[in-house]
Amino acid sequence: MNNRLLNKFYYKLNFGILLCRIYILKFLSKTLNFNILPNKEKLYSIFFQIIFTLILLQFASGQSNKFLPKNEIHKDSSLTSFVCKLQYALVKRDKNFILSVVDKNIENGFDGSKGIEEFKRVWDFDSQNSKIWLTISKIISMGGVFTDYNNEKEHKKSFVFPYVYDITLPNDNLDIYEIMAITGENVNLREKPDVSSKIIGKLSYDIVICDYDNSIVNSSTDSNDDIMSWGNKQWYKVKTLDNSKQGYIFKDFIWSPNDYRMFLSKINGTWKIVCLITGD
Repeated sequence: MNNRLLNKFYYKLNFGILLCRIYILKFLSKTLNFNILPNKEKLYSIFFQIIFTLILLQFASGQSNKFLPKNEIHKDSSLTSFVCKLQYALVKRDKNFILSVVDKNIENGFDGSKGIEEFKRVWDFDSQNSKIWLTISKIISMGGVFTDYNNEKEHKKSFVFPYVYDITLPNDNLDIYEIMAITGENVNLREKPDVSSKIIGKLSYDIVICDYDNSIVNSSTDSNDDIMSWGNKQWYKVKTLDNSKQGYIFKDFIWSPNDYRMFLSKINGTWKIVCLITGD
């Protein structure tokens, strides 16, 4: 059980205990025919405890529908240095540097495609129109976390960009394939998939349910001005977990845990890109 659910359970338990105290005292007073109810001061204290617990319960419920951004690169100075060099290489479009930090056995897909040559093919690396530069820059900009990296041969501690990959679902009824995370604060939720459409709400780091079938495909014709993404949508039709809001979110402010993610691992003391993949 994750921390959000534990907090929610804790507050509900406290609220139940407080109510039980009052009912037990009332029952004993009537049964034994004498007043054992607490004085006014104690009743006021119990009352305010109930109100405070209800507030905390409401807060916990609201927080469980959000997934706040995280970035843990500061926990390892060598990782911080590596990511800074990588970002500089992305800006400069330094192909030699990128190839020098790609692991020779990099995983490129769930079809078993591995290795640097396959990496170059998947990303059309030698083309001027390769989307690898903006795609990696995008996922790094969101921040990342330490995690476990698994393949059929090894299991080791790694670092993954973006943090969204490590999402915690608020409840077991949600499908990891249909949820997405809002990656910004006060992001416009629009009535229609258009920047001039009416704003019907604001979302901040919310976990939302996506209707992929009714989302709008990216129609951009500029191959240099976009990233590779899972589903290739420009506007995502979403609804909040409590079903109170429904509308469209622009692609720059939303990400799926199944979308592109990049795993970094230390190999012989040097950070390497060991996996750059989408889907599941």
